[in-house]
Amino acid sequence: MKRKILVILLVLGLAAIVSAQTTSQGTERGQKSHRHPAADPVTVSGSLIVSHGMPALQNGDVTYIVGGINRLSGFVDGLKEGAQVTIEGKAITSPRNDNLKFLRPTSLSLGGKTYDMTPLLPPGALRHLRQDMMNRNRQWQQPQQQQPYAPQGGGGYRQFR
Repeated sequence: MKRKILVILLVLGLAAIVSAQTTSQGTERGQKSHRHPAADPVTVSGSLIVSHGMPALQNGDVTYIVGGINRLSGFVDGLKEGAQVTIEGKAITSPRNDNLKFLRPTSLSLGGKTYDMTPLLPPGALRHLRQDMMNRNRQWQQPQQQQPYAPQGGGGYRQFR
């Protein structure tokens, strides 16, 4: 009798653990994830400021923290605090503050010039490159059979003409 009760409790416990698991990181196809909100394409004009220790763009009440703009600092004349710029990119609203957004720029316009800020690699490419490198390392670690040396024609020396 005790054995039956223990087996039933074990099965119920396993069923509870399995039902608590989520698939596809909490989302099904077509549903938006709360972990990774969708990025909205925007074009924002305003003045550059420093907010939360990072370069940002002030546009009215909304502050856009601009990622990757430090790649251009020191190379673009006039790119400093207080400069009037127009930035195109994708913005994600902060989950805790509607007046704070994170901006991933694709282009920056300053003083009549436009600078391309698209990333050199698409998102996730480094992960695929790292996996590819690991697979190549595994191939090199496997012992390879040596081909027997067989000289061709002139005693093994290649003749150039």
